[in-house]
Amino acid sequence: MCLALIVVALGFIALHVLAGAPPAAPSAAGNHAATSHNDGHGQPGPAAKASHPAQSPTPKASHPAAPSAAPAQAAQSLSPVQATAYGPNGGDNPQLAHLVLGGGHSAGWHTDWYSSPRFGNLYPGTGLLLKMDQTVTITSATVELGSASGASLQLRVGNIPTMAALQPVARASGAGGAVRLNPSSPARGRYVLVWFTRLPTDSSGTFRASVHGVTLRGHG
Repeated sequence: MCLALIVVALGFIALHVLAGAPPAAPSAAGNHAATSHNDGHGQPGPAAKASHPAQSPTPKASHPAAPSAAPAQAAQSLSPVQATAYGPNGGDNPQLAHLVLGGGHSAGWHTDWYSSPRFGNLYPGTGLLLKMDQTVTITSATVELGSASGASLQLRVGNIPTMAALQPVARASGAGGAVRLNPSSPARGRYVLVWFTRLPTDSSGTFRASVHGVTLRGHG
């Protein structure tokens, strides 16, 4: 009788121990099956693949194309509308100044004669002032001096006909014949001054300069 009670007690204890045991962890196969799709017939389908949103390609930085250099404007012949003598006391021989216009003349304009190439130490210089009908850009000038050589001259350009406003943009020394004066950069202004600072010797042994014509090139 006692032995039977002991067996029953042990069976009761074993039943409670088994009932309180934690459920077994699902196997890897079970996990895989749990994430599978059902094919509609109670059978597991292929496992669903993880979906990741498609990433758009990183936009590339765009660089605007460098603008092409604008073609340089071709120089053209520029015609002064007026020529006057310029210098102390109204300049030299003002009645002849207009003869340098219209392509030049054989006589042209000339300075007074002096006893030395530095104007007999009387003046710092003398010249011809050319007036344009509007403000222009000068890229070159050709001054016809004749056969005598040894002149020193400046090309000066500005918008006001004063020495302070007419800045020198090109120079020549020991010059004679056709002298081409090229500014280092285009010079803009309405007035162009051919300014002599040294005179050549003439055929009489005195000193004077002649200008038979002036050709200006550039653009408006």
